[in-house]
Amino acid sequence: MAHPMEPPSPYFLSIRNETGIRVPATLLRQAAIATASRHGLPPGEIALVLCSNDEIRTLNRKFREIDEPTDVLTFPARNLPKTPRQGRYQLGDLAISAEYAQVQANLRGASLKDELAYLVIHGVLHLCGFDDENEADRRKMQIAMAEMGDFLGLKHDPTWTSALHALVTSEDPR
Repeated sequence: MAHPMEPPSPYFLSIRNETGIRVPATLLRQAAIATASRHGLPPGEIALVLCSNDEIRTLNRKFREIDEPTDVLTFPARNLPKTPRQGRYQLGDLAISAEYAQVQANLRGASLKDELAYLVIHGVLHLCGFDDENEADRRKMQIAMAEMGDFLGLKHDPTWTSALHALVTSEDPR
């Protein structure tokens, strides 16, 4: 929350929680706003939906043609509208599987709140133009994530990656 003497943030994170899991909404908003601000995203709104593995699997299949659940999906706004909706530009949407996040948090010995915050940071970095499709880009993204995590007081994790993806990839004989 902004200090009474600070101007309001030019960013807003709307959260729709479709799970029964309690989430740290204030921390997730701080993670989104700090990341967007630090990495030059234009002012506007990001919509976050917290969903189940089944729902994120459906989204992953529909939009990426990958028939498996994942931790976070990012959907950047294709073209920023010329005029804001309800006073805000829509910057993009994030979908996070809270179930997937809990398993990843357990694997890395982190709290669910830290894992969710890192997933929001990861998604917002994608909105800012970061990518993680090759090792050099992945490393740049890890550095940016670690900086944001340190700024927010999260468990330090300089080599954060999708833990379950790494596990599945290392065990996949293909």
